[in-house]
Amino acid sequence: MCRNASDRALRDLGVFTSRTARSLGYSERQVRYRLAHHRWYRVVGHALSVDPPPPSGWSPVTLARAASITWPEAVVGFRVAAAVLGFPVRRETTVHVLTPAKRHPLHGVVPHFCPVGEEETWIGYGGVRFTRPGRTALDCLAVLPPAEADDLHAWLVTRRYLSPQSLEAGIRDRRRRLGTGRLRDLQHRSASGVLSEAERRVHRLLRETGVTGWEANVRLEDADGIIGVVDILFREERVVVEIDGRRAHDTEDSFVRDRRRQNRLVNAGYRVLRFTWADIVSRPQGILTEIRTALARSVGWIRHNNVGFSRRNEFDGRGA
Repeated sequence: MCRNASDRALRDLGVFTSRTARSLGYSERQVRYRLAHHRWYRVVGHALSVDPPPPSGWSPVTLARAASITWPEAVVGFRVAAAVLGFPVRRETTVHVLTPAKRHPLHGVVPHFCPVGEEETWIGYGGVRFTRPGRTALDCLAVLPPAEADDLHAWLVTRRYLSPQSLEAGIRDRRRRLGTGRLRDLQHRSASGVLSEAERRVHRLLRETGVTGWEANVRLEDADGIIGVVDILFREERVVVEIDGRRAHDTEDSFVRDRRRQNRLVNAGYRVLRFTWADIVSRPQGILTEIRTALARSVGWIRHNNVGFSRRNEFDGRGA
């Protein structure tokens, strides 16, 4: 095969190994030369690429494919699997994989000796095996720092990737495994129904200042179906309060999804307020003022337009 054709074949693959390059006619010396002179680039493990890494680093899909061609029997899990699934986790440059046999870490790939059943995996782009959403959620929550785990847990619960029952089952099934103690701590922190430290602080602020008539973690719908679970709802006033945790929009996908959901809420007749972790920490009184202003304006608008809303779903009392 001519060199141009070989180059095109490797570029079409995206990631490849030196063995693949040799099968296309490159010698070991040519492989080393291209790596040394930045004609080719190392990704992770044994994987190489003709193209340089983008400014933001290798994408989660590229990292997963690189780990998969390094160890075909491995299952990609933890942060990289979570990022591929769209979970709002911090981008990772190291790929953690689950392997059926003990292996030593390689460049950018960390193995965990832990066989995974077929029912816990799914096949992604390029034939890469990933842990399923439920398993990925538990694995991430078991190793993340408490604050980050709280934020991810809130996201997972409100989007129905995880329930209290599945968390309990996960703890039961993971006895003596890495991170089981952290999962128990997370279960204890979330037992009251508050899903994150950010929510906990806002709930406390509302209660301590006598603001009543609100509900937490309410599922809302419009004509097109389920919009999602909102953090705080003042049902009578049609006011929604969304609380963005410390890592709420670490991924572009999660940022876009939340904006689309907000547009649907507005079109459904809700006034939407959003507060960040910085707002909660540095200006709690400002949050309180904005909520009270929105409530007063919503009541005025409803009365002025003589609008009545169904009261089929009464307050559940959690915010009263």
